[in-house]
Amino acid sequence: MLNFCATILAVLLPLSAHAGPPDYTKITPTCKDCTLINNVLNKFSLADPDGKRDLALKAAELIHHVTLKDKSTEDQRREIYFSLKACVEVFDDDFDSETVVGLMELRAAAPKDFDYVFQRFPLKNQNAIVERMKGFKEDGIGPKVALPAPKAIDP
Repeated sequence: MLNFCATILAVLLPLSAHAGPPDYTKITPTCKDCTLINNVLNKFSLADPDGKRDLALKAAELIHHVTLKDKSTEDQRREIYFSLKACVEVFDDDFDSETVVGLMELRAAAPKDFDYVFQRFPLKNQNAIVERMKGFKEDGIGPKVALPAPKAIDP
């Protein structure tokens, strides 16, 4: 029996060493919000202009419902990643910028994890998001939160 356990460990340990850190860009069964956001994005790419506006509002609604409380760092990063991905993809059709307000709420909830994920998006997208955030902050809309600093970091 002991030899059997040792054999199992000898086979599995090298595999776990190569697994690397968990990937927050992948949907997991426990991330229901990520799945819902991703489903909206899949429909968004095929929608007509009116449908895109409706789906942008749906994405914003889903982002507003994301909660980070009592979640692991990895799960928080996953939620933030899919929220940022949605904002970037619907950016041109999100005339009210509701997705950006949702991102400001996420940054208020977990600033370090938000910045970690945010700074791994293309700098062009970071700058566009921050510009919209500035407008909301100046108008007193959304949470009172420091804006993220755009910074190019390889994923």
